[in-house]
Amino acid sequence: MDQADLFSPVDGTILDDSSLSPGVYLTPSSSPIVILDAQGYFFEITIEEADLIYFLNPKTIMIEVQGLQKTLEGQTSPAILPIGETGKFAIRVALGSAPGLFYGLKAEARFL
Repeated sequence: MDQADLFSPVDGTILDDSSLSPGVYLTPSSSPIVILDAQGYFFEITIEEADLIYFLNPKTIMIEVQGLQKTLEGQTSPAILPIGETGKFAIRVALGSAPGLFYGLKAEARFL
């Protein structure tokens, strides 16, 4: 088994390999590698509870990504995620993939 290959079901970038080394014992329930799916980037917006009413229906949004010199169009997700006990919420906008787009870029959003 020391010559075995490991294949991922998704195309992406390895974010964490948990310091894997030859001979490490893995079980079926272990997650030794964290992969960022490069086919499904999203932009996350943090809003206050008072602004929830404006996001009950999906909205079209233009996202200007810093460093890319381009504007991407997306639509807000109907799923609104609470951020702990802060009273704030996260709304995600699916971006798909675009050349030069990668995890961690900052951007500005403009609603249409």
